[in-house]
Amino acid sequence: MSIETFDPIAYFENRDIVYSTEGKNVTEGWCNIECPFPFCNDPSNHMGVNLESKLFSCWACGEKGGMDRLIQELEGCTWPESQVILSQFQENPYKDIPLDTKYPETGSKTVRSRDMKDILSSFSDQFPKIHLNYLKGRDFDPEILIPKYRLKACYNTGKYKFRIIAPVIMDNEIVSFVGMDVTRQAKVPYKNASDSESVISIKSCLYNLDNANETVILVEGITDVWRIGDGAIGTFGKKVTDEQVNLLIRNGIEKIYILSDSDAYYDWKILAEMIAPVFNSVELLELNSGDPENLRGDNLKEIQDLIRK
Repeated sequence: MSIETFDPIAYFENRDIVYSTEGKNVTEGWCNIECPFPFCNDPSNHMGVNLESKLFSCWACGEKGGMDRLIQELEGCTWPESQVILSQFQENPYKDIPLDTKYPETGSKTVRSRDMKDILSSFSDQFPKIHLNYLKGRDFDPEILIPKYRLKACYNTGKYKFRIIAPVIMDNEIVSFVGMDVTRQAKVPYKNASDSESVISIKSCLYNLDNANETVILVEGITDVWRIGDGAIGTFGKKVTDEQVNLLIRNGIEKIYILSDSDAYYDWKILAEMIAPVFNSVELLELNSGDPENLRGDNLKEIQDLIRK
């Protein structure tokens, strides 16, 4: 699912939402509707949706963001449910994930038939010694980490054998997961759940977003997040997608510190320059070597203090 290929007009027509593509208040390349946000008292069509970027802006009340946020307001649904709706109005929507969509007059929300509980049921709440030793060996406390991040373990069978399973939680719902190798020998240390194993594609998510406020530190990996704690958000790799940037906007993030692995500094410098106009403040931090997970002592506290002032 890609926001770039979402068709707002098809969505508005499907939901019988009155829209305008020309005329009063409408700029070329935009589609206008009446603003649905509760504090906007303007009855005209001052809510504009850019048909190329798929970002909206109300010129009356100042509300702005991405289509998922607008859909949430129009439908009264959660963010995961808005992603399902987005996927239904695409040029190339997902075809490998079954949907069970109903729109009765009662206004029931869209739901996906995929149940994450079924997928995660093959993993255990009991952690073998090798898994616990792995966490301790990386200077993490299993007694704190496991319950905080709802971690599970896969022992010696299956696709995710000898991995710690880290659920990806959005709006307090598990939507995907990452399997982290505990043997230190796997060719793929971090194995992301496939789209067919997820409610939402993992690169349309941000790790630990539920535990963030207006100021965040953007990092690559889940262990970077574990090291820094609340306020740190993981992107699941060096590449940051438009969907992930839109999530930051939707969640009201105002100040972003970008802290990449030392080998990705220049890639994320470009990222910082690209997203700077969208947020109140974007600051690029630099590590001399290693990853944010390697931070300890005063260096770690200095980073943590940025988001805990």
